[in-house]
Amino acid sequence: MSTPLPPVPTGRQRRLEAQFLVTTPMFIGDATQQAASIRPPSLKGALRFWWRALQWPRLYQEEGATALKRLHHEEAELFGLAAKKDAQGHEVGGQARVTLRVESADVEVGRPHITEKSSLPYLLGLGLFQPGKPPKGGVKRSAIQPGGCFTLVLIGRPGRNGPTDAQWQSLEEALLVFGLLGGQGSRARKGLGSVSLQALKGGALQAPQTAEAYRQVISGLLGNLPLEGNSLPPFTAFSGLTRLDISLQGDAPSPLLEYLGNEMQLYRGFGRNDMVNGQPAEKNFSDDHDQMHRVAKGEKPLRAPERVIFGLPHNYFFSSDGAKLDISTQSSGDRRASPLFIHVHQLPSGECLATQLVMPAVFLPATESGLKFKAGKGRPEILPLSTKDIDWSVLHGLLDRFEQRSTLLSPSTQQPREAQA
Repeated sequence: MSTPLPPVPTGRQRRLEAQFLVTTPMFIGDATQQAASIRPPSLKGALRFWWRALQWPRLYQEEGATALKRLHHEEAELFGLAAKKDAQGHEVGGQARVTLRVESADVEVGRPHITEKSSLPYLLGLGLFQPGKPPKGGVKRSAIQPGGCFTLVLIGRPGRNGPTDAQWQSLEEALLVFGLLGGQGSRARKGLGSVSLQALKGGALQAPQTAEAYRQVISGLLGNLPLEGNSLPPFTAFSGLTRLDISLQGDAPSPLLEYLGNEMQLYRGFGRNDMVNGQPAEKNFSDDHDQMHRVAKGEKPLRAPERVIFGLPHNYFFSSDGAKLDISTQSSGDRRASPLFIHVHQLPSGECLATQLVMPAVFLPATESGLKFKAGKGRPEILPLSTKDIDWSVLHGLLDRFEQRSTLLSPSTQQPREAQA
């Protein structure tokens, strides 16, 4: 049974103030899917994500098979959950020990001008970009424009309802990592909606002001995590399999994101008429193309495509004959988010960095351990999928393309196994 976390002494109240810069277009929507403002609930969700990612290595080292249960307990204690009693009759969950609010938001909303000639439509995907000339073609939704600023304030509740020292430290670390590697909105894992921490006040940590300081801060924080072994976390989290690179450095965010998109498109794409985005096609995954074309024409799938590691759904359109193939998870959700996180960071010094973070985890939970192949109007085919069917080296192949890269965190192994949790 988990031991309840001790409260802080009565009367203490803490405050963290983080100032952010929006560095790439942020497609964060309201009920109509149009950008409006940056809201506390979405920021709280991002903060919880990075908090879980950072806490997993420690809890798995301490708890082993019960780590996931312990994580849920600690998350509920800190961030709140509908109050209920556990098997021993102790009340868990309830009100969060910290409140969040957005202050001093100075952002502009508009529809980014992005043309088909750039690589950004590839990162945006069909959900955000319509091929063709304006007015029908172009970006389909408004976005918060790069250059916008906002301040996120975290306030610990006073007295016995407030966070402990350990909880407050974990919050500050999660806030820092979110501000150095994270983003908000649609396609955040592909570098859209990147946020850059400019200042952090009220705690023990500081926002880096230069590229060298960025390297030191990230390396120091992640270097203190117990990242050992080859166990795949049950959800996206830091582990001994994680890799973090600074892939590019420059003096403006947009060219970095466009360069990353171009490299990904060249690496993954089969091309049309032997060309990819106006460049000769590399055809690194021609076997994927050929086998999936046969499936699209009616054959049964024999294996998962290598590129499935970039996330689901994974769709094909074959220009030679118009055949289509959609690959998704077996469940109704159809999705598996990419384990690759692209982030474009702008430092107060003016230096800009493009990072790529690979966080391997169990690819599909046991409840949906198969891929669904849907060719045209035919019946779906289900292909079982196990850990050994997933080739994580495909992602490392992409990161290795960047010759000027600086690897801040290297995996201890590329041969994963599922954690017993």
